Amino acid sequence: MTLASLSTTADEDIHQCDMKMEHFGIDDAGNVKITDLDAVGLQSTLQRNIAATSSCSSDKDCDYFDCSGRCTTTRCDPLLLDSNLQVFIICESIIYHV
Repeated sequence: MTLASLSTTADEDIHQCDMKMEHFGIDDAGNVKITDLDAVGLQSTLQRNIAATSSCSSDKDCDYFDCSGRCTTTRCDPLLLDSNLQVFIICESIIYHV
């Protein structure tokens, strides 16, 4: 699956929450491919997972792998602070760590 098709397939944002170099590859045509989809999820599903966190004292406690959450008054808000399929984050997390 290419990044372009992944980001336009669903009716809501899709997040890749486990950003590692070994989870990406490049095919013969030069397209970036995701090779490990076990931490990819729809925004609504990830929001439910984050909100189900029992308690928090900092935003980091509300993160789901590499997807950033927010802690408000000892509870995790059902909110994702970023869309990590944006080009900037992919470049920062993957390409610059080669």
